[in-house]
Amino acid sequence: MAITAPRVGIVVLNYNGRRLLERYLPSLLRLDYPNYVVYVVDNGSSDGSLEYLSTVKHPRLVIIALRKNLGYAGGNNAGILRALREGCDYVVLLNNDAYGDPQWLSKLISFMEERKDVAIAQPKLVIPDSEAYDCAGGLIDPYGRVYQRGYMLREEKLASRPLPTFYAKGAAMVVRSGVFREVGLLDPDFFLYYEETDLCWRAWLRGYKVYYAPVARVYHVGGATTGSKPGPRLIFHRRKNQLAMLIKNYSLANVARYAIPLVARYLVYAAYLALRGMASYSLSYIKALAWVMANLRRILAKRSTVQLLVRRVGDERILSIMMRPRLYEQIKASYRRLARASPA
Repeated sequence: MAITAPRVGIVVLNYNGRRLLERYLPSLLRLDYPNYVVYVVDNGSSDGSLEYLSTVKHPRLVIIALRKNLGYAGGNNAGILRALREGCDYVVLLNNDAYGDPQWLSKLISFMEERKDVAIAQPKLVIPDSEAYDCAGGLIDPYGRVYQRGYMLREEKLASRPLPTFYAKGAAMVVRSGVFREVGLLDPDFFLYYEETDLCWRAWLRGYKVYYAPVARVYHVGGATTGSKPGPRLIFHRRKNQLAMLIKNYSLANVARYAIPLVARYLVYAAYLALRGMASYSLSYIKALAWVMANLRRILAKRSTVQLLVRRVGDERILSIMMRPRLYEQIKASYRRLARASPA
């Protein structure tokens, strides 16, 4: 009796990315994996994306058209829920500017089938035309500051073996369907940034593992939808979500230890930016704090769900897989030196 390959739902979120769909969707419909469907979720695009998608006739393609932009979290959740309803064993989240060879999905699912202890995994993400890493797994420090391991490093600089990682980058990640049922979906209030980090934190709290799986390689253009340089609006989303994530997922003692000092950091940095004449950026930090205060009741309700229904692991375990703040500072300093040394 033949063994049926696990059913995989690939969720591709699109917002005004017609040119990206035209370029990368055809290859996604030619993967060698035998049992998958591609759910393209359009987040209220106005650039003709839906018109293009209507011309793509393929049995593996499902189009989910949303009336408005629900952000990364809300849009992907629409695809995740559809995949769960249709019996997918795995859900892959894939950016519309990510692509790979025909074998990448088969390799990634083979890894997951061999490693039953892994709930979420990220393939090797490489910057096109450079062979440098985009991300070899995401790291985080206790204050919620994130670092994409290996960013801009050549491939030979990092180990080629699978490694545990705090979070999988949402540009390309695979999740066992049961994980969503146990820890919940992406937080729709986040809208943009930190959604996958928050999800993976909840998976670790549940007792699962998150891994970097270099056996599969995916190319990621990066910044194709949001832009390469974050403006005030994106900084607002990053900072509000960073703080909300700490409040939701830490024990009370560690909320006091890390979230409260983070608020002080925001205020200091807002003052620093204001003094430098960067009023709009300074205001982003103030708006982030104001958003958290205005939505504190909702955040605390989610915190109750995480702490009472999801958590099976203590913070000692969580902190042990985070990077130390000093290491984060050293890494950021090294990137600043590289940026100053690079030609304009």
